[in-house]
Order: sequence, then C-alpha cells, then structure tokens
Amino acid sequence: MTRASSTSPRKDSGTILLTTLLIMSIMAALAVVMVEDILLAVKRTGHIDREAQASWYIQGADDYTQSYLENFIAADNPSAANAQLLQGVNGLFPIDGGVMSFTIRDSSNCLSLELLRRSDGAEYFQILFETLGWEPNIAASHAVRLTDWADDDERPAPQNGAEDFYYLGLPKPYRAANAPFTTVFEMRGLDIFQETEFQFLRPYICARKPSRVRDAEKINLNTLTPAQAPLLAVALGSADHLQLALRVINSRPPEGWPDLDAFWLLPELEDFEQNDSFASALLTLRPHHIWADVIVTYRETQKRASFEYSVTEQAIEKTYRYFGDEAHWPLPINLLEDEPL
Repeated sequence: MTRASSTSPRKDSGTILLTTLLIMSIMAALAVVMVEDILLAVKRTGHIDREAQASWYIQGADDYTQSYLENFIAADNPSAANAQLLQGVNGLFPIDGGVMSFTIRDSSNCLSLELLRRSDGAEYFQILFETLGWEPNIAASHAVRLTDWADDDERPAPQNGAEDFYYLGLPKPYRAANAPFTTVFEMRGLDIFQETEFQFLRPYICARKPSRVRDAEKINLNTLTPAQAPLLAVALGSADHLQLALRVINSRPPEGWPDLDAFWLLPELEDFEQNDSFASALLTLRPHHIWADVIVTYRETQKRASFEYSVTEQAIEKTYRYFGDEAHWPLPINLLEDEPL
C-alpha cells in the first residue's frame, strides 16, 4: 500500500506536465495565427489608406487641371492657347509622402472615329493606314471593317466587309457594335489588328461621342508636330503627301497661321490641288479638346489617370476619364526619323 501510493503522484505529475505543454503549444499556435492576422489586417489597412489618399490626389489633380485650363487655355484666345500647348504644359508638385506630375497637350490632333459616320469616312482612314505603312489593299480592307463596325446596318460592305456573321464565327463569338465607337479600345474587337499594330495606331486615332463642340473632328494646324505629319497627309488627300505635310509643318510661322487662306498660300502648296472636301472636314486653327495625363506616386502606391476636356467659348468641360497604365495616350513616332517626338 505504501509503495503504490508513493508512485501515483509521479504519474499524475507527468500527465499534468504533458497536458500543460499541450495547452501551451495550442495557445502558442493560436497566438501566432492571431499575430499574423493582425499584421495582415494592419498591412491591408495601410494599403487601403494609401490607395484612398492617392485617389484623392488624383481628384485634386483633375480639379487643378480644369482650373488651369479655364485660366490659361482660354477658348476666346486660340492663339495664346496654341502657343501654350506648343511650348508644352508640364507640372511636377511635391506632396506629403510623394510627388504628383501632370502633362497637358492638345488632343485635337487625331483622326476621330466619328468621321466614319460620313459617306467618305472610310477614305480618311484608308489614307492614314497607307501613310503609316499598310499596303493599299490591306488599308482599304481595314477601313471598310471599321465602317461596318460603326454603321447602324447589318449589311457587310461589298469588299471585305464584316458584320455579325463573321464575328459570330470566331472561336469566342460576339456581335458587331453597329454603333459609333465609344473608345479606341473597341478596335481590338475587329480582329484585324495585332496588339503591336493597335499600339502603333493609338497616337493617331481617337473616339468621341457626337459633340456640339465646333470643329470637334478636325486637326489643329497650329499645334501639329512633325510626328503628326500623317494626319496632315490625310487632310491633303493622299499618303504620298507625307513629305509635303512635314515640310508644311516645319514652315509654320512661330505665331501660327491666322487663317486657312494664309495656310493655302504657302509656297509649298503653290502647285497643290486643294481637296475642298478633305480640307473643310479636317482642318482648323484652334484647339477643341485638351488631354491631361496625371501620375501620382504616394508612398508605395502609384496611380495613373487621363482626362480629356472639350474647349468651347462658354466653358471647359470634362468629357472623358480613364484610370490605369493603359489610360496614357502615347506619343506618335516620327516616321521620317524613326524616333519619338
């Protein structure tokens, strides 16, 4: 009896020790999990805070840009606006925890997909494609496909047209829009451009909803850069006029042309047969849309946004906004020098 009773406490103390160690292990594991959850929650909260603050800075940049345009790019003084845009409008502002930069430029200088609503709209894009290097037959086919996508009927054009029957036969079927382009990114849906080709085209093409803004589909002769000479070649009516377009841009007076008559009196255009239809549809001397690219870098977060504003004599109104890296509107390549301008 004495020996049995003396060994029992030893067995009980071992059981208690194992139980205690097991409980402590479970508590330690729970503590690790809880700490990890807390750290993750803190990290998530910090990320949300940075994203929210960067978004507020983007909104502030939008407000500042619109205020700047109202004060310095006045629609009632196109000459001053052209001078500002040609000189370049760039800003870099330090902010608490980062930096904010913006770039403002004339977005009038692009071939608007809204032109496809005209009876001769496909011809404009055919000339642009030829100027940018596509073979004439391929350029014509691409222009027809653009027109079929944007028109409101379901009849394919006689030559290389495409409507629902074509797109429904693709591995991932869909229908043609049969409505005006709302964004240039719709061009990816035509199944005719590779991504590199689309990115090459983007600087020259834009999409806008039907607008009451005067000359909203025209290019601004007084802010064209040499890299944008293909647009002027379209206005001159032929892909063969690319060199002529470049000479014309380089001969522009410092203060710009006061009117279209002065433009057509250039010595370079002395023997040129003016295409009145193209000229009246594509040429103006004032900005009608302004583009702003904004980049906000705040702590470990970077946000990018783009805004477009219509310019009228009454007001400057925001007509477009897009967020993310793809929002940036790339600069064109100078085809005659093969370098970005």
